[in-house]
Amino acid sequence: PQAGASLAADSPALAPELDPLQAHFQEGIAPDEIEQVFHLKRAQPMLSAFTALFHGTQDGVLVRLLVLRELAGDTASSAFSRADINQKLAYLIPESLETVLNRLRGHGLLAWDAGTDGTSNGIRSYREQIRPENIHFFKNMSPTDFLRLLYNAGCLVGNSSVGVRECAFLGVPVVNIGSRQSGRDRAANVTDVGYDRRAIMAAAAAGVAGGRFPSDDLYGDGFAGGRIAELLATIPLRVEKRLCY
Repeated sequence: PQAGASLAADSPALAPELDPLQAHFQEGIAPDEIEQVFHLKRAQPMLSAFTALFHGTQDGVLVRLLVLRELAGDTASSAFSRADINQKLAYLIPESLETVLNRLRGHGLLAWDAGTDGTSNGIRSYREQIRPENIHFFKNMSPTDFLRLLYNAGCLVGNSSVGVRECAFLGVPVVNIGSRQSGRDRAANVTDVGYDRRAIMAAAAAGVAGGRFPSDDLYGDGFAGGRIAELLATIPLRVEKRLCY
């Protein structure tokens, strides 16, 4: 759950999603009319798993398989705390490990039980004992719904990377707690605080009162892919082959 996020207005209308497969089919023929397409779509979870593991560079694939192999190879335990995972894979740099875990979780290859860490236990205990009427708890939500929530939030409070990346572009005020995002560039929308509750509350109140920030493309404007493709298509490419044996 993203504590401190509140809806401020109706979200903007989103255009209906088109089937990307249509670009590969003749005009007037819908992909879903083909029986084999239907069967392949039914196998989407398996295809998604293959994509999660094998899409990208060779070194990226190797690291993903390494992490999955390390976790699956421990037959003595079916569940790990994040501390267990960090210790087991301490030879990887934290950023790479986080990237791989997010990819595996996002494609259903790693079930993330939020109840295994102290923070989630504390949130659950607060929810069940206090039963606050002004806070909504979500275990998960679709990416589109999450972006709508961010777009309409008065302020985001927590230590998620979404605060320093997506919220910079959206202009949402962010109170970033602790040192988890240390070393990452920040836009003007981010206020860093420690773990003092009074400091957190004061920063959140100031964020809500101050309103939305101008959009900042610190982490990209969404058009990097096109610019990279244009550059690769226009610059002269040179191949040098050197034998070291």
